[in-house]
Amino acid sequence: MNAYYYLFSIIMLTLSCNSKSQDLTESGKGVTKINEKKMTVKIFNIPEYEKKLKANPDYTGYKTKENVEVKQNYMLDDQHFGGEYNPKYVIEYLHSEKFPDGFTDSYIFNKDGFLTGYERYFDDIETGIWKKYNRKGEIIDQENKDINYPFSINDVILFSKKNNGDLSKSGSLKRSYDDQQKIYTYTIEWVVKNVEKPYTQGFVLNGGDGKIIKTYRKDSPRIKM
Repeated sequence: MNAYYYLFSIIMLTLSCNSKSQDLTESGKGVTKINEKKMTVKIFNIPEYEKKLKANPDYTGYKTKENVEVKQNYMLDDQHFGGEYNPKYVIEYLHSEKFPDGFTDSYIFNKDGFLTGYERYFDDIETGIWKKYNRKGEIIDQENKDINYPFSINDVILFSKKNNGDLSKSGSLKRSYDDQQKIYTYTIEWVVKNVEKPYTQGFVLNGGDGKIIKTYRKDSPRIKM
């Protein structure tokens, strides 16, 4: 492990020497952010993470004062999958940040703590520009998960707020392809409670322009006591 810590120190020193083109800031919670003009690179702070695991073997994350839920974990190789933490067998580190608006940014790092992938979700919906990086922090591949949905998820959330709901807090959102109309759609639902009899409000929206394709209501599911 001494060799690793030495290598990590050299890496951090090299980054700090490039301060003219990079703004290096320490989150204090296990991830170091390097903000550049054209890209953002993150390095997983392995010593910090190991320190937290040593203090609490059940450590999986924390919540910030801004109410962001941060999760940190690791993946071991097939031979040691499910076992206790050992850096020798780690194949990747995982760091995710779930924001109050329902979006989650997920970062994947290799065993040395270098960023290899970035993903974004809204609940379990894949959204945003997913990216893959090389060891220099350069993007080597990317995929636009919203290419078929010019009417964005943020637009859908705004639509819900105008119709007695708030998908950033509760409800459901699904994406699909309508074979008959040959269009991509959203199906969204939420419970409307500020009435005598609560009900589930639903809409089917055109993923291209947000136009309403279908509106429906149904009884809210009863809670079993």
